[in-house]
Amino acid sequence: EAAANEWKVKPSDCYAASGQVIHRSSGKKLGYGELVTAASALTAPKDVKLQKRADYKLIGKPLRRLDTKLKTNGNAVFGLDKQLPGMVYAVIERNPRLRGTIKSVDDAACRKVAGVKDVIRIKMKVHNTYREGVAVIANSTWAAIQGRKALKVEWDDTGFDHVNTAEIYQKMEEDLKTKEGISFRTEGDPDQVLKQAAKKIDVIYQTPYESHSSMEPLNCIANWTGDKVEIWGPIQAPDWIQDHISTEMKIPRENVDVNMTFLGGGFGRKAFTDYTHEACVVSKAIGAPVQIVWTREDDMTQGPYRPGVSYRCEGVVDEKTITAFKVKLSGQNINHWMGAPKDKANDSTAEGLLLPYFKSIKNISIRDIPFETPIPPLWWRSVYASTNGFA
Repeated sequence: EAAANEWKVKPSDCYAASGQVIHRSSGKKLGYGELVTAASALTAPKDVKLQKRADYKLIGKPLRRLDTKLKTNGNAVFGLDKQLPGMVYAVIERNPRLRGTIKSVDDAACRKVAGVKDVIRIKMKVHNTYREGVAVIANSTWAAIQGRKALKVEWDDTGFDHVNTAEIYQKMEEDLKTKEGISFRTEGDPDQVLKQAAKKIDVIYQTPYESHSSMEPLNCIANWTGDKVEIWGPIQAPDWIQDHISTEMKIPRENVDVNMTFLGGGFGRKAFTDYTHEACVVSKAIGAPVQIVWTREDDMTQGPYRPGVSYRCEGVVDEKTITAFKVKLSGQNINHWMGAPKDKANDSTAEGLLLPYFKSIKNISIRDIPFETPIPPLWWRSVYASTNGFA
């Protein structure tokens, strides 16, 4: 109708196909996007005549993937395949502890490794803190890796907690037994039902910290020129990258161009901004295009990780009916690392626990006990829904 009004013809003289409205006799075309404003001012019809199933062109039809041929004949360009004229390669020695700083660097042996061009200190942002590192720049990834092995870096690991897996889960379990936490949802009086029950279930479940470990390790090319930077790589959220680089590198957002290659697996990790930030920092420092490459060891040990979580689940089952269910979870909250208030409930850690089927339980309590460590957390596929579903 909007197109018909534009052309001053009858709506019945027009038809829609392939994202356009087309006038039958003249062949004039207008895309849906061009008609949005005019169409939004019209009254929506009450009775809409749907297309006959026999006339469907896409729904229910077998369609070939556009990338199948590229991926089977070797022509698909992943991040590690991309090359630029004059490009160098870099790997970064990072502190095993996120908040540690550099005390001293001895790069004499590193600079003697064949192919190594330079060694520089860098700093990049990870969530709400900054990570220091030493970048080894070389004429190949192999040379950069060998050069990094020859580095001698002394770290200053003072001023923050040092934790290990056993201590983390022990503290979580203690919190589950001694703290009530923040309420996501409470219905009825589960505590009273649990108190009166002759038989109840009271168990603690634990899920581990998980590395994303995507098939293609993290990598990114950055080419810094003047006050502009162009980026290539396996990237899930180009708009987030633009915002982050613009803010951290203090250049206009429109001066950050992001080119997305095939992903090579992401699972949420390649929506994060640290590896692209590293590439931009190094490229600006050396005045040349550079490809930052994370080894598999970097990927597994540097994070960020899907947070490990511990759960205390208490329940009462009476004649096959759940009459009370109380769950408390203790684990790192990704939103807290991104600035969300730590004294208020948010949906992040309750994913999968607030589903409609819990409405059938008259007495229910879901509570979160905030837990902090220096380990950087991040989304991992379904994030908390995968751990909550297990519990």
